[in-house]
Amino acid sequence: MSDLKVIDPATDPKTEPKTAPICCQLRSKGMYIHGTTDEVDTGMPGAGDGYFWCLKTMHLFGPDNDMVNREVCKPGRACFETV
Repeated sequence: MSDLKVIDPATDPKTEPKTAPICCQLRSKGMYIHGTTDEVDTGMPGAGDGYFWCLKTMHLFGPDNDMVNREVCKPGRACFETV
């Protein structure tokens, strides 16, 4: 039998999430190319240009009339929706 201990990241208090959750209504061009809202350096111009929009408004402003991006579309914002 192995002495290795299995750690569940969901219940281990020492494990912190790598990134805070973002709103499920947030979209970016990079999501459709790379599958993530994180910045990805591929060397391809425009592949992740940092342009975000909200699926509720289909614009760069959310329903609360504030700009949308991965830094501000997080829990605590009035229009935030979790997955």
